[in-house]
Amino acid sequence: MRSLRLFAACSLIALVSCGGAATPTDLHNQGLDQASAGDFDAAIASYNDALKSADGDLALTIRLDLANALTHTDASAATDVFMAMVEEHGDELTERDFMGIGRQLKDAKAYSEASTVVDAGIKHFGESESPKLVELMELIKRDVLASGDAAGMAALEGLGYIGE
Repeated sequence: MRSLRLFAACSLIALVSCGGAATPTDLHNQGLDQASAGDFDAAIASYNDALKSADGDLALTIRLDLANALTHTDASAATDVFMAMVEEHGDELTERDFMGIGRQLKDAKAYSEASTVVDAGIKHFGESESPKLVELMELIKRDVLASGDAAGMAALEGLGYIGE
């Protein structure tokens, strides 16, 4: 796998040095390789470069990968990117998309952001249609109550999951 990444990186360098500009797909693939290697800052830069000229389904995929990478570096930005996608392309997102971002934010202990994303998914799909999201919200609630995280408590209370 490492040699495949090295080959891809060298190919991209060769393409750029020969005067050919990297395509959004090339930049996206580079970002995927960087994220797989744990270099989330580099992946974020690659995704942002790719988004400058990507459109359609590719742009949506890149934005989702950008939100995923941001969960490791900037929970607030990850939430902003994902919630903008919900606003603009909600019908194209799946329960799995909400679960992935929500779970990563929860695992990063970004409970306020996680509850925002998961609540949006529950509202989008409906409680009866999204038992996995409801279960994830219960896990977030459990972790917030156990940790005493003030921002998480305020978010859950504001969303109606704890309190009155």
